[in-house]
Amino acid sequence: MDQSSSSLLLDIDGLVVDRVVRNDAGRRVVHCSTDPQLAGWCPECGEQSKSPKAWVTTRPRDVRLGEDKPILLWRKRKWRCQVDSCERKVFTECLPEQIPARARITTRARRLAAEAIGDHTRPVSGVAAEFGMDWRIAHDAFVAHSAAVLPDAPPPVTVLGVDETRRGKAHYETDPTTGEKTWVDRFDTGLVDLSGNGGLFAQVNGRTSKVLIEWLQAQDPDWLATITHISMDTSATYARAARLALPNAVVVVDRFHLVALANKAVTDYRRELAWALRGRRGRKSDPEWGVFGLDRAPGLRPAAACRVR
Repeated sequence: MDQSSSSLLLDIDGLVVDRVVRNDAGRRVVHCSTDPQLAGWCPECGEQSKSPKAWVTTRPRDVRLGEDKPILLWRKRKWRCQVDSCERKVFTECLPEQIPARARITTRARRLAAEAIGDHTRPVSGVAAEFGMDWRIAHDAFVAHSAAVLPDAPPPVTVLGVDETRRGKAHYETDPTTGEKTWVDRFDTGLVDLSGNGGLFAQVNGRTSKVLIEWLQAQDPDWLATITHISMDTSATYARAARLALPNAVVVVDRFHLVALANKAVTDYRRELAWALRGRRGRKSDPEWGVFGLDRAPGLRPAAACRVR
């Protein structure tokens, strides 16, 4: 098989298929090497080296091809850079567009995982398990994919919705470029366009007034001027942020939390009434608890149940 045909078999430019065998489990093992025309080029100075140092074998994980996901064994060389002025003395062969240096997963596997999460709304955990990658790797691929397609500026908003969402455990994340550690809160603040399509257009880590104020103050003043109302829960934290960053906007409590407060008030009164009349907890047979399940009846909204009571 010539080099062009073998490269077309995997569809990874620069990777040549030497042979394909099956292991004891029946899975295909593809032995690969680097295209000689791409081998030996220093990524720092761009000169081709003629001084090989050693052989290494890597196992980049790729996408499913045919009946299974083949095991790729890429045998490649380490080279010595022969340019005296180059700071890179030793380097290993890589394919920057397909399989970057030190990458254990191919670029197309990351891209397909990100598309499965973003375009097909699949859970990150399920996609990570299917592609054989860690949850954070799949999530980082989705973030990079989203950053490339999302607009830089938020859409025009008249009624801004603000609420928090728990996204997992709090942890530290290290910037791969600077090495700086940042604290990632277990809560995110979501910003929703309630006057338009109701979609989420921004998400800020944390649920303090500080992070929300900083995000709002970083936006275009003309964009902020179009916001007439801001809808939120009963949090004093978000109310403070609205007063400082959007002083001309009217703060309202969203319908969900209003109904939740009304239902809680009715439930608290039922409990007090049951203890006052019977000296015990209320039961379903008691008149004051007879319509307790209305707010959970199929097809009946909490607001409707509150009106019945």
